[in-house]
Amino acid sequence: MPKPTKTRAKSYLAALVAATGLLTCGCSTEGTEPEVPKPEGVAEMTVRLEVASISGEAMENGTRSGEYEPGNAAEDFIDIGGNNIRVMFFDSTDRFITEYTYEQYLLLQLGGRNVYHLTGRVPEEIKGMSIFRLMIAANWPAYPQLVKGETTLSQLCADAAAAFTSTGTLSLSDKNLVPLYGIAECSGVNFIPGERTVLPSVNLIRALAKIEILVDTEPGGDYCSHRMVSGLMKGFNLRGLPAPKNGHYTTDLPGGYVTALNLVGDANEPTAMSNTRTMTEVSEPGARVQRFITYVPEFANTISPSVYSSIDLRFDYQSPADTPFTLYFANYDSEGKVDNTNMSNRYDILRNNLYRFNVKLYTTVIEYNLTVERWQHGGSTEIIM
Repeated sequence: MPKPTKTRAKSYLAALVAATGLLTCGCSTEGTEPEVPKPEGVAEMTVRLEVASISGEAMENGTRSGEYEPGNAAEDFIDIGGNNIRVMFFDSTDRFITEYTYEQYLLLQLGGRNVYHLTGRVPEEIKGMSIFRLMIAANWPAYPQLVKGETTLSQLCADAAAAFTSTGTLSLSDKNLVPLYGIAECSGVNFIPGERTVLPSVNLIRALAKIEILVDTEPGGDYCSHRMVSGLMKGFNLRGLPAPKNGHYTTDLPGGYVTALNLVGDANEPTAMSNTRTMTEVSEPGARVQRFITYVPEFANTISPSVYSSIDLRFDYQSPADTPFTLYFANYDSEGKVDNTNMSNRYDILRNNLYRFNVKLYTTVIEYNLTVERWQHGGSTEIIM
């Protein structure tokens, strides 16, 4: 696909829109989108997309909370400038129709959100179709070859040729991006020569889960002022698939979430339980609240008592011989106790979820919450020091 023209518009700047080879100015104000000139003689379409608020099955002590949280620049980055995006159409039976070659893209910054418009001529294959599906893939390490009329959405989403390997960190580079995926159903769309049709907005969801530990080092009262020195995550997959199971997910705004795992080969890696990773501290030196994060692909945490994810924590008062404190991806009771061998207590690690542990040190215990929200998970426990 030829590299498209880029146009950028901030909420307080003029938006440059490419049309028939010319640059035309429109205005973008806070919370609004600029008007663009109509095409001349041909039917055009605009695909509108943005990365969903960090999302997933929001849980706290087993109850859905429905919370969403926005991603940061690296979590939301789409490598459109590097042509690392594909727009595809599928029919109502989920069979591949064609790929969309857009000619120009526009980045709008609206209310703190990045909204992308991809504009070009309507593919002949979808003209006159009453129902079709619009699918977007971005930041994938590879895009499988699709056969018109044969390749299904489910086949694409299970294709190991598109599998990625996670390093646990993110950067705004072509080597370390979050694979993204989105889909929307279109019906009753009429493409008219000389008009530009804007298709339904597509929310993209991330293929990674975010793991976060927050440590309050000065909680006051009877709590202790100690700092965490390391967090070692154990038991997870290194590889993942960019798209969710069968290509479908819950699309309620402002985000999207999945309830079913989509694993490479439909199983955890044979070496998953031996995989370890030191979490990265991203807080400023000396900050009262320490913050540690890592990113992992999906992981089946509810299939066997002996197959599970955990995080070992160490603090500045401990010696190397001391036993670390262990966090589990499971539901904790009101007294902060957890039975990780009880499969019904556990959480699978799902894409586009944030699993956040809030930690405080008490005189005799270490107290923490595990919250599970959309790009987030939850509960609380106490650990004897």
